[in-house]
This record gives sequence, C-alpha cells and structure tokens, in this order.
Amino acid sequence: MNNIRLFDEFEWLAETGYIRTGQSLFPYSFRDTLLTVQGLNVLKATPKSLQLKEMVGEKLVRLVREGSMELAKEAARAAVALGVENA
Repeated sequence: MNNIRLFDEFEWLAETGYIRTGQSLFPYSFRDTLLTVQGLNVLKATPKSLQLKEMVGEKLVRLVREGSMELAKEAARAAVALGVENA
C-alpha cells in the first residue's frame, strides 16, 4: 500500500512538472528521474510565514538605538526562549 502511494506522489510530481522521469517500474521505482528547474525553485523557496523582515540581532540594535529598552528586553527574552526551545 505504501508503495502505491509513493508511486502516485511521483506521478503527481511528474505531471505538475517538478520532476522529469524516464521509465516507471510500477509500483516500485522510476528510472532516470530528474529534478526540474521548477522543482529546484520550490526547494529553494521559503514560505512567507518563515521569512523574517528583520533579524533578531538587527531588531535589538534598532530598539536600543531608538531608546526602546523595554521592547529590546522583551525581544531579547523572546530570542533566548526561542533558542532554548529549538536546542
């Protein structure tokens, strides 16, 4: 069952232009499979939700320069908490 799902996913990737395949050996493999330029671009893409407008360090420097010490402290705490969370 898992092999059939994987086959379907490879078929979809080929149909949508993300990969180019040669011969398919159902249900186990595809031969001569290549990642297309479209597929490569998708792999390099970063979702907008993960894109930072400003790096944490840059934000801290900006807040300190603006005199927003309380906001800078909050940003520093959030950065440390995120670092600990991802450690």
